[in-house]
Amino acid sequence: MMMQPFLNFFAQVPRQNPVVESIHFQQPPPPPDAPKKRSRGAGSRGSCMTADREVTLIPIIPRNSWGITLTAKPTLWMFISYQGGESSQAISGQFILEDRHTDGEALQVSYPVVLPKQSGIFSIALQYPLEVEQWYRWYFVVDCLGTETVTQEIEGYIYRQVSLGSAPEFSPDSPQTLVNWYIEQGIWYEAFDQAVQLDCHGSSHSARSQLWKTLLSSDDIQLTHITVAPLNCS
Repeated sequence: MMMQPFLNFFAQVPRQNPVVESIHFQQPPPPPDAPKKRSRGAGSRGSCMTADREVTLIPIIPRNSWGITLTAKPTLWMFISYQGGESSQAISGQFILEDRHTDGEALQVSYPVVLPKQSGIFSIALQYPLEVEQWYRWYFVVDCLGTETVTQEIEGYIYRQVSLGSAPEFSPDSPQTLVNWYIEQGIWYEAFDQAVQLDCHGSSHSARSQLWKTLLSSDDIQLTHITVAPLNCS
């Protein structure tokens, strides 16, 4: 199906030059047993009968589909757009997490997530604690009025790594230090989340508040086109 909702969203947003030339994120060498040569995708598209709008979802992850975390319950970020503007109805979906290397019966946990009604960038907080040195596959499926039709299914992979050192303490005088440390370590999930927090918490420094947009323009991410989207910080 055509990417109409995706295109309509950007047609409604004034063109800006939001990306600040600064540091960029580079994917580290893959941990053992990393997914082989997968690419990030926006999933399948269709008409969802639970809403009056067609929906497009994009996972905010490196373009080879995997990322590293140091925390047991990291925050994931996604982009959503609605064809023709804001949805008048709440849309729900299922977030599913699978353990890729469990002996015997594979772990699979899921829980419902209600999507924001407005186009933009939003977060999903992981509810299940990840074990260190373990790969997980996560995917998100939008519900469609109890039918078998799948409007959207997006996926990604996450690896919880043992930290090689202690992260620096957050300092109001140098709030970007923590983001820089995660970038240097190649820790995508925390690097992007902390960069977003600088904007959500009202950094008065324009370059700091725009850092998350800089990260999205990195060669290993290539999501510059969604930097015009608003942040849903709630």
